[in-house]
Amino acid sequence: FPALISTILCYAYYLTHETVTIDSLSSDRYYHGLLVAQGRLTATIIENYLGFEHLPIAVENIIGLICFILGATVFCIIFDKAKPQSNVFPYTFSTCLYITFPLMNEYFMFKGSVLTTGGSILLVSFALYFALKIKNLIASILISSIFIFFAYSWYESFILVYIGAVFLLLILLADGQKSQKEIYAILHKITTTLSVLLGLQALPH
Repeated sequence: FPALISTILCYAYYLTHETVTIDSLSSDRYYHGLLVAQGRLTATIIENYLGFEHLPIAVENIIGLICFILGATVFCIIFDKAKPQSNVFPYTFSTCLYITFPLMNEYFMFKGSVLTTGGSILLVSFALYFALKIKNLIASILISSIFIFFAYSWYESFILVYIGAVFLLLILLADGQKSQKEIYAILHKITTTLSVLLGLQALPH
């Protein structure tokens, strides 16, 4: 609930006052071939084939913000399992801080950027969640790689969010009650997933 209130207070103005930019007038060019040529497959699937391109911009931005909140919540669940907290205040505070950073306001100027941000964060949070949740190594790597692939091909910068979350997770695990063997097992699954992704990226196009 505090995260929802923070989101409304921070972004209500931008949701009700649409900004028209050059990108807003070029969506047909982006979503009908240009982004695929750049390797950004997910945006084309979402906007073109699922019809998000024709949604009102405010509706698309609201969906993006909901994904943003859900992604931050999934991260909190992951971190709490690594080092349980006696109350929810630390995670509530960090979530509110995370989803209201000032640079996000600039994204509302560009069509699809809020959905790209929220969707990519949700996908990388799912990738890390299932990497830890699934015990079978191959299934864990496969499912996590799929989530990371679609996040990476939506906006490649969000691979850094995944890597940052991994380091924070390892810090919490080391500070918690996990043994070194458990930490190494988790690290092995996560690094293998990243290696698969980077290996595919290195293949000649």
